[in-house]
Amino acid sequence: MENFYELLRIKPNATPEEIKKAFVSLAYIYHPDRYSGDKEFAEKYTASLTEAYCTLRDPIKRMDYDISHNINKNPSKFERKHTKKEKVMANEKIYTKPISSKYFRNSKRKKSGVFGRIFKSKLFYCIMFVLLLEMGILFLIFGGVFD
Repeated sequence: MENFYELLRIKPNATPEEIKKAFVSLAYIYHPDRYSGDKEFAEKYTASLTEAYCTLRDPIKRMDYDISHNINKNPSKFERKHTKKEKVMANEKIYTKPISSKYFRNSKRKKSGVFGRIFKSKLFYCIMFVLLLEMGILFLIFGGVFD
C-alpha cells in the first residue's frame, strides 16, 4: 500500500486546507479526460488520489491511518494539539443518529402558544373538515328551502 502523504505530495503534518489544495491540483492534472498520457494509469492514479484524500480529510480516519502506518508527524512545539473535547466532537459528528421529524414537530409546538398548538394539530384539521363537509351536505339538502 502506498503512503497517502507521498501520493498527495504533502508533509504528514499538513493542514486540511493544504490536503484539499494538493488533491484538487493533482486530480486536475491527472484526470483521465485531461491527461495526455496513458488513460488507464490516469484512472488508477485518480482513484488512489481520491482514496487518499477521503482518508486524510477525516480527522478520525487520518488518526487511524497514522497509527496503523507508524507515521510520526513530528509536530513543532508551536502547533496546537487537539483536545479530548475536539476528538469527542469528531466522534459525535460521525455516530449521531439523524433527527426525526417528530423532534421538529415537538420543537415547533413548544415555541407556539395554546392556539398555535390547536391550529397545528391533526385533530383540528379533521374536525374542521368534517364540519365543512356537513355544512356542504346540509346546504345541498336544504339549499332550496331558504330561497
